[in-house]
Amino acid sequence: MIPNTTVSIEPHAKRGRSPAIVLMVIAIFNAIGFPALGQGKTSTHPALVQSIRVQSYPDETRIVIELRAAVHFTYERLSKPDRLYMDLWGTRLGPQLRYGRMPINNPLLTAINIDETPIGTRMLMELNFNGSYDVFPESNPHRIVVKLKMDSKPGPVQKDIARTESSAAERRARAEKSLQVIQRLQSSRIPRTVPAPAPAPHPDLPGLPTAALAVPALPLRPPLFASSTALSAPVAEPTIAITSGRTLTIPKVSRPPRLDDFVNGVPREAEARITDFRQREPADGEPISQETVAYLSYDDKNLYVVFVCKDDPGEIRARMVQREEIFEDDQVSIYLDTFHDHQHAYVFSANPLGIQQDGTIIEGQGPDYTFDTLWHSKGRLTRDGFIVWIAVPFKSVRFSIVPGQTWGVALGRSILHNNENSFWPYITQRENSFIQQMAGLEGLKNISTGHNVQIIPYGTFTRLDQRHEQGNTVTSEERRRGVDAKIVFGDRVSLDTTVNPDFSEVESNEPQVTINQRFEVYFPEKRPFFIENASLFQTPLNLFFSRRIADPEFGSRLTGKLGQWSVAALAANDRAANSSAVATRHGAEIGVVRVLRGIGEQSSFGVLALSRDFASSASRVFAADTRIKLAANWVLTGQMARSYDNRDGTKRSGPSYLGQLTRAGRHFTYSHTYSDVSPDFRSPLGFIPRVDIRQSGQYVSYLWRPEDRNIVAVGPAWTGVVNLDRRGRIQDWYSAADFNVFLKGQTQLTAQRSEAFERFASRDFRKEATNASFSTAWSKRIGMSAFYQQGTAINYSPGQGEAPFLSGAQIATFATTLRPASRIRSEHMYIYSRLTTLPNSDAKTTIFNNHIIRWKTNFQLSRALSLRTIIDYTALLSNTTLFAVPKYTNLSGDVLLTFLLNPGTALYVGYNTRYQQNAVESLATAPVRTPSLFSTPVGRQLFAKVSYLFRF
Repeated sequence: MIPNTTVSIEPHAKRGRSPAIVLMVIAIFNAIGFPALGQGKTSTHPALVQSIRVQSYPDETRIVIELRAAVHFTYERLSKPDRLYMDLWGTRLGPQLRYGRMPINNPLLTAINIDETPIGTRMLMELNFNGSYDVFPESNPHRIVVKLKMDSKPGPVQKDIARTESSAAERRARAEKSLQVIQRLQSSRIPRTVPAPAPAPHPDLPGLPTAALAVPALPLRPPLFASSTALSAPVAEPTIAITSGRTLTIPKVSRPPRLDDFVNGVPREAEARITDFRQREPADGEPISQETVAYLSYDDKNLYVVFVCKDDPGEIRARMVQREEIFEDDQVSIYLDTFHDHQHAYVFSANPLGIQQDGTIIEGQGPDYTFDTLWHSKGRLTRDGFIVWIAVPFKSVRFSIVPGQTWGVALGRSILHNNENSFWPYITQRENSFIQQMAGLEGLKNISTGHNVQIIPYGTFTRLDQRHEQGNTVTSEERRRGVDAKIVFGDRVSLDTTVNPDFSEVESNEPQVTINQRFEVYFPEKRPFFIENASLFQTPLNLFFSRRIADPEFGSRLTGKLGQWSVAALAANDRAANSSAVATRHGAEIGVVRVLRGIGEQSSFGVLALSRDFASSASRVFAADTRIKLAANWVLTGQMARSYDNRDGTKRSGPSYLGQLTRAGRHFTYSHTYSDVSPDFRSPLGFIPRVDIRQSGQYVSYLWRPEDRNIVAVGPAWTGVVNLDRRGRIQDWYSAADFNVFLKGQTQLTAQRSEAFERFASRDFRKEATNASFSTAWSKRIGMSAFYQQGTAINYSPGQGEAPFLSGAQIATFATTLRPASRIRSEHMYIYSRLTTLPNSDAKTTIFNNHIIRWKTNFQLSRALSLRTIIDYTALLSNTTLFAVPKYTNLSGDVLLTFLLNPGTALYVGYNTRYQQNAVESLATAPVRTPSLFSTPVGRQLFAKVSYLFRF
């Protein structure tokens, strides 16, 4: 029998409760040791959700949830739309299950959404019937059965999440992907095009991924901004003469400069003229290789900068692409530290045709290209180079209210065919900073944003045709309207509010291997409201992961700069909240507050508070973090956090700590990271996939930079990690040595050998792997990368009756980017992963083969108009006697027409169709096989969205 601890929560209404933002601000200034909501002991070994099966009968459907042990669970049926929500407390999702939304071709059940958080496993079942349901536990074996019984004809099919992607959201995926690549370099040593900074430890197992089938990402060209942890050299800095002591006085003009004024090389005399650009990469301190002149001025409304750049026209990389998609082009940029606090800056970049990219920078972090604002740019190719004109409205940036402004400024140029990034003023890699090396900008007098109100109304239409198992097609339509608004107070504080927002994800995720993974796979946030200014909420520990807010109805965000203080606050609700026996009017209530204080020009201290309330449950997390610059190349980063969690009377409280010492150098780089997470630490709004750890990791690398025009750098690196639980028992360790060669033309060669130990399911495993990678963007027309790894890995999802065992592992990727014309870009990616039994077994047998293919093409018809197509193919060919996930094949196609006039004014029209070989995919007890993949469409969807920016 199931113990009496398996219960459902009785109804308990909670009225008038909202995120206590004001109280949270007071609390975080009082102490991190905020009085606990209570403490309670729970098992440190969460029960495993082993499998989920869907069983279809003539008049009912059953969902059978197989468990390793008896667990607490709660459930509730929700309406509008019709859903059944279930929480399995203290459980962990089994590795054979996939995260996300699983479409189910069943007359009573549309889909099952599965997610794992530090507090347990969440399931949201999308229903499609007007009938009854029953939920009951069983033992021997332990499982929970959900029975859906038809009483009348089915209700309307729930709207599927559109996989059509907007160009703005897609480029945000690229920006987030570049950060994710940096975080995963330590684990997989993926091919890159430039030397990487010292990687941060992987949140689960640094070094070798917990499943040895980590997916190498496509190599990305680094942005013009080089992270403050970029490589630098322990040698003397050359003497560079900077006019007026690195301070520039900008003149005011009566007529805005025009691009035509500079075409003939005879500019007006009013602009400030900058010529002394110096390299940061590859020859730190040397003059820029191609003549570059910049002219700066301003008027009452805008700041202007014009770049006149010389180069061989045959070497210039300039393509007509979507906004933000200029990573593979030459660029010019202006960086503005508008508060002159040496901690925050805006960056506005453009390629030689004037295609834009904008972002923000926080000292010590990489650039955040999710920031969007309205500004103007033009570009023109000339017979000996190109000219770019940029105008930044004062309405588009925040700054202090004083008659005479002093800002920080830097100008940059990226020359791809030379692997070159250059700046004025000289910004060296020999110092572990970027914003702090910018020049002063004076002369801005009596400027203001004036009235600054932005309103963006939007409307969407979606039509979904979904075919059921019986062959009938159900059609649903949805129309939605909403509005986003931004109000700026006193040029320094902005309030963003959204009513009835379009929070659906309208883009597909980048391909990743999700098969045979021990821990949760990270998929970055892509919803515009959450990703704009997301860097303001970032801390060394990932305590706020906005994808945990699954189904918000409204949201507000307040951001501002008050002297040395930076403040950010966010409030939202979540209709797909933790379910109990009662549903509140607006679901879960969520609040986040972040306060950051600059200390001098080199360091900072911050606090973070998070709150989540639903019915009788509450969660609080309080944290403090600091970044201290110890010397020119040494930085100390630290954070401590404590959580207080009350789940219907079950109370837990636990701490978490992180410390990192980093030495960034042009030749020598070193990083030592220590993290400690209590088994009782809970962060339901964060991405903390593993608790009960004490982990120490080190990374060291050395690069020789020969004076050779073809070799940029060459050298070895080593990564070592050891992880123990709180009782001192070793859980895993990892050691890897690799050798890197960086060549001209953004070309890199890497070879690596690793050894590892991992304890899983009370067994010890020794693993090893050898890999090699190659990437290049040497040609303007084609770029490519390849990766191959062979070794051993654990089979985390063995077949029924089998224990986890060590297997042979292979992974290979090949990717190309073709540019047959300046307006066409075609990307192709193939990922292959395989597990086999070891050669010393009775007979070498394949456990599974996993194939992932993506073909993506973009046609840029004009600067604003583009057409994008995506074809995705995924197949798992598994031996179900050795692997628990059965075979499946999925195929999808997306077409998107985009007219993007500016970040707020856009029209999207998309079409999506999907096919799958299995009617119920991997959740079915006996998947239905069909003779042809194309004979089983999951559904077809037409999607349209229009928005318009009104600015006052």
